[in-house]
Amino acid sequence: MTQFLHGIETVDVSKGTTQVREVRSGIIGLVGTAPKGEVNTLTICISSTDDAQFGEITSNHTIPQALKSLREQGAGMVMVVNVGSDTDSIDVADIIGTTLNTGERTGIQLLADGYGTYGYDARILIAPGFSSVPSVAGALEVMAHKVNAMAYIDLPLGLKPTEAVASRGGVAPLGLDIYQTQSSRVRLCYPHRKVFDPVTNETKLEPASIAYAGVRARVDRESGYWTSSSNKEVRGTLGLERVISARLDDPDTETNLLNEAGFSTLFKSFGTGFLTWGNRSASYPVINDFDSFEQVQRTKDMVEASIHQSSLPFVDSDIRQPQIETITEFVNSYLRTLQMRGAIVGGEAYFDPSRNPASELSQGHIVIGYKFTPIFPMERITYEREVTGEYLLNLKSVNMGGI
Repeated sequence: MTQFLHGIETVDVSKGTTQVREVRSGIIGLVGTAPKGEVNTLTICISSTDDAQFGEITSNHTIPQALKSLREQGAGMVMVVNVGSDTDSIDVADIIGTTLNTGERTGIQLLADGYGTYGYDARILIAPGFSSVPSVAGALEVMAHKVNAMAYIDLPLGLKPTEAVASRGGVAPLGLDIYQTQSSRVRLCYPHRKVFDPVTNETKLEPASIAYAGVRARVDRESGYWTSSSNKEVRGTLGLERVISARLDDPDTETNLLNEAGFSTLFKSFGTGFLTWGNRSASYPVINDFDSFEQVQRTKDMVEASIHQSSLPFVDSDIRQPQIETITEFVNSYLRTLQMRGAIVGGEAYFDPSRNPASELSQGHIVIGYKFTPIFPMERITYEREVTGEYLLNLKSVNMGGI
């Protein structure tokens, strides 16, 4: 009950002083092995100088090579989890990790500590060299759901494009155990790409998830998380595990076959170099709506996380009309900013009295609705052609004698 007062009072209302602080979108979470460096510690690396703490590239460890390739693609911040240096004793369980009796986490599970430790989560998760193992891929997907991220996983080496597509079916090809999912938080990357190996001075095959993660981080920084990472240059690529046929105007090419099955692949045509090729998550084609576009899923994630993490000042504040208007305008201001930046087409926040009955308000529960239209990729362009003689009428004179 409101305290009785026979007199005058002043109520301070905070209005317009709280702004949405947008979360970082291009942080990569990398789990693997390294010859040096802290073990099972969430380590931030923002440059090759930081990367050096994990040692030189070797033929047995995954982190140094992955960091090198990520830098080549233009990646910025990377959260690194090194599970150890002794690759002979490290197994899949070490990569997946666990929660110890002390509450400390290891392996992939350590990525859940990003926000509590540094104030932000990794939004692009990779475990190159291990993610083709179904149990590791599954752990990455679970973590992606937990921290609102995307997990980039690889297929095993040795599959033809048709076999890669078949791996999405009920029976995996070649007797291989392949992770099957329709998650909107997973991108399936195929095939491996050829890169320079400083250990042998020759080429070697590297999981495509590394390049895709690096390109995604670069696009986030240069254009925004709302922009497609498809049709972007993949730097340092010397070839592919196998030749993938590609042509823009042919639906029967292998690149199109792979995209149609929900794979992200690499495209190379005359004079193009290698490009990322694919907009969809593993939810496609089972789920054929706009959520299957990675940039739409990530826009939803970034908007949600930014609003959530910036709303702390409103928690436990009084339910009053001015405060309701303040929190609604708080979200509206952010949506207008996103629209001005080109991150969304438009959006609106609102308070709906029918969604806020007295029974809920009296329990301290308030519902603020918001809606927005994300940016979609121009994935398919269709030109409609009509051949006509009508423009002959525009000629000043027509010499029919030569016809």
